[in-house]
Amino acid sequence: DCSDPVIHLDRDRTQLRPRHLIGYMRAPNLRTIFIEARGPTILLESNQNSQTTIQHQPTTIHVNVRSKTSVHTDSEISAIAVKHSDTVAATVDKLRIQTTYNTESTHHVGLLLRIANLKIYPLETEPFVVEKAETTIQVRNAPSEPAANAIDWMKAAANQSTMFDIEQFNTRYGAAELTAQGAFKLEETGMIEGSLQTRITNLSALLQDLQRRHVLTPKNAQAATSLLGIFDNGSGVAADLRFQNQKMYWGPVKLGDQTPLF
Repeated sequence: DCSDPVIHLDRDRTQLRPRHLIGYMRAPNLRTIFIEARGPTILLESNQNSQTTIQHQPTTIHVNVRSKTSVHTDSEISAIAVKHSDTVAATVDKLRIQTTYNTESTHHVGLLLRIANLKIYPLETEPFVVEKAETTIQVRNAPSEPAANAIDWMKAAANQSTMFDIEQFNTRYGAAELTAQGAFKLEETGMIEGSLQTRITNLSALLQDLQRRHVLTPKNAQAATSLLGIFDNGSGVAADLRFQNQKMYWGPVKLGDQTPLF
């Protein structure tokens, strides 16, 4: 039981400061650990000299040590508001994260993520609202050694051909719904190689919204509607999202060149 603890991450490049932490274990086998965190939680990035404040309801993280080689975690956070200085950057009604770590032969990480009512507040336009999002990802042959930061971890994943399997992904944005599944890996160049099978319902509504927000020009929106319309079988537009030869394609449409992740 401690107040104002400081959790050091990324070799002290990042500090996480919840207001209060309480930890306890369940008898008789002591394999289940409960960690209760109360906000607000402060996130400090030393290399960016920035502070982010995360408001949230008290949340409990369940850690179940199933064996010497298997650990499962489960947490749900409600009423989240992310602020930079005094400006709200995003809000989430509910966020649930489940992870499974297995290290019996190769290092394997499973992730289940659920988000309800995500709102992102751009500086100059109305908020983007994602009513729901859910994904299940299996990271196979993941790096087993701790990394100093996300960039070093991705480099290690590229060096040992870590595979990211998207078992399912679905999200709803306005009248449009997107589903996807597939697999990809990171190349040593920092690029992604792989493909996802995607389906979008009410694509026209999505394109109209992006055009209204000036993300797409009317010409580009019309071109996308015409090209992808041939893939609409009545239940949505189905097309492969491909990451290939440092470029990105969605069906017959070239989205552009990839930007290296590291």
